[in-house]
Amino acid sequence: MWLLSTHRAELHFFPTANDVPRGYAILSHVWDHVEQSFQDVQALRDRYTATGLNPRDFASPKIRNFCILAEQHGYDWVWIDTCCIDKSSSAELSEAINSMFRWYSLAETCYAYLADVPSYSNDPAGSRAFRQSKWHTRGWTLQELIAPDVVVFLSSEWKVLGTRAGLAELLQVVTNIPVNVLRLQMELSSVSIAARMSWAAKRKTTRPEDEAYCLMGIFRINMPTLYGEGRQAFQRLQEEIMRRSTDTTLFAWGTPSERLPDLLWNLQDDLSMVHGHIEGSCLFASGPSAFRSSADVVFTPHLQNTSARWRLSKTLTVPTFSNNAYGVRAHLPVIETKIPRVIIAVLFCSSSTQRYGLLLHTCSEATSPLGSLYDTGIPTLDRQAALRLVPLDEDDDPNLDKVIDMSKGYVVAEWRDVYIRALQPPYRTIQRIPVNRNTSFYIPRWLLKEYAGQLIRQGSGPTQPGPLPATFLFYADPKHHSFPFLLNVGRCTYPSGTRWANVVRFENRSPTASQARLDIAPSHDCTLDHIRSWPDHMRDLDLAFSPPPDPWWSSDPRARNLATKYFTVKIRFTPSPINADTRLLHLEVGGDRTMVEGGDAGSDTRSPEAEIVPLPPLEVRRSQSGIGLDEQLQESEVLDPIMTEFERIHDGLHG
Repeated sequence: MWLLSTHRAELHFFPTANDVPRGYAILSHVWDHVEQSFQDVQALRDRYTATGLNPRDFASPKIRNFCILAEQHGYDWVWIDTCCIDKSSSAELSEAINSMFRWYSLAETCYAYLADVPSYSNDPAGSRAFRQSKWHTRGWTLQELIAPDVVVFLSSEWKVLGTRAGLAELLQVVTNIPVNVLRLQMELSSVSIAARMSWAAKRKTTRPEDEAYCLMGIFRINMPTLYGEGRQAFQRLQEEIMRRSTDTTLFAWGTPSERLPDLLWNLQDDLSMVHGHIEGSCLFASGPSAFRSSADVVFTPHLQNTSARWRLSKTLTVPTFSNNAYGVRAHLPVIETKIPRVIIAVLFCSSSTQRYGLLLHTCSEATSPLGSLYDTGIPTLDRQAALRLVPLDEDDDPNLDKVIDMSKGYVVAEWRDVYIRALQPPYRTIQRIPVNRNTSFYIPRWLLKEYAGQLIRQGSGPTQPGPLPATFLFYADPKHHSFPFLLNVGRCTYPSGTRWANVVRFENRSPTASQARLDIAPSHDCTLDHIRSWPDHMRDLDLAFSPPPDPWWSSDPRARNLATKYFTVKIRFTPSPINADTRLLHLEVGGDRTMVEGGDAGSDTRSPEAEIVPLPPLEVRRSQSGIGLDEQLQESEVLDPIMTEFERIHDGLHG
């Protein structure tokens, strides 16, 4: 362990944290764009020691000021993560990351430097700057807040703002961490795994691996650090937690939905309509953000057989989980449902008012002599999350009664071994764009990332072989996965090979759908959609999004906004610099003008109909199977497999 002397800011090595005479102080902070490294501090010592000058005087302001403050408070040694770790050594970096929680725990005092909070905030409880400090949003500062015995908050001028114990009530509001934990009145290990994960749900890290590495100490986990593995690190963290703990709240992530049984009942005829390996369809979460609704979830194995609605086939047994190449083998109670291939696993976890089960349905893409492999949950209609947790204690719940046989007044949960998919298949973590293998169009990956885009259908046209026509789903508000629209691209048969493109709204209102419409390919209007006819190969379209009639299915709570939103979608195609025959997509979304019923929301005064470019009617082609109608559908009726899925679910709920 390397420490800085407070008098000269020189690095010295100690075998362990316990070997530091009279202890040490430690700094918690948000990194600036430029920080002095281990090598920089060593260079200062080499440069100024021979001259008789003090290297501390030439250190960065952050290092210099912290050393001076700690020296004034009686400390000879301090630790700062920017310069006390030799990051050129992967072994030393891994050791430091695995030891960091312990190092913060053993420090005499942790000083949390809030560079964006001024000193005039003498009353942090009334200070917006303190509540909104970036320090509260970073992943690594979570353990730095929890681990030490004493935390002192400092302003941007290095003045004391208060302590963790004194500001515990305010910190609970800001961080969602209970006061008893902040005041060290509750052991960290007594807090459920899901609740601890929820503390990190809104925090960010620069590198995806650090989402896992910054939590290792909070769960008493040690594991190798492998930068470059991406979010595989978070899966490894969950595997280690699963191996060491019986706490099943590890799997209780996502938002519980009392509507899930009702939705499942309406989809029972064709569960393949909602099959898909999205984030929520696996046992393990893709990141801490999945636990944002799990703060009050607790592990309750002692409440095994006290429900009036369900009973266990045997008690005094705890669930077990083990990982293998096929999936996670789980031994736990299972409730059979009336729907083939669908079961509900009892998780032995609950909130203050409800116990939860995990919805499982067999994966149609996996076969093994070990038995069925189960996916979790039902995807939301925007396919950005999955509804997976089922409330089990709703009295006289007609939705739950639809899918569970309650003829005896209760149902028995039988202990079974089931295999559950642990995570998305590796080939699904990288989105492939077959259209880009064709010389007609190129859709940049960064553009898909910018607007949360995904390819949702391709190559189903009866006259166009290969990956065309193709349909992409984008979001005008990608941060919240809100206000979706579709981009269709293809090549016309007359004149031969002419490229076309159009944009349509992805409405949540749904006309009645039939299975035949699954085969309908996107089409176009030759007079409007041929790219070569656009001025400068560019086209602007104004789209108006009306509030959904029933937004419960969306993963975005903003879907409940009752205002009409306007966006301008600008698309342009230019020759690729690599192949002049390939057209490169440029896409830009602007606007977000709001119109509320009965008046102006403050940014647009026009009526919902004003200046909206009418989208052309889309010709419905006859499918290859001969099913379909030669008719004209308006843009709100553009159909593809995912839209048909929307219609089936919506019609089932409101039909």
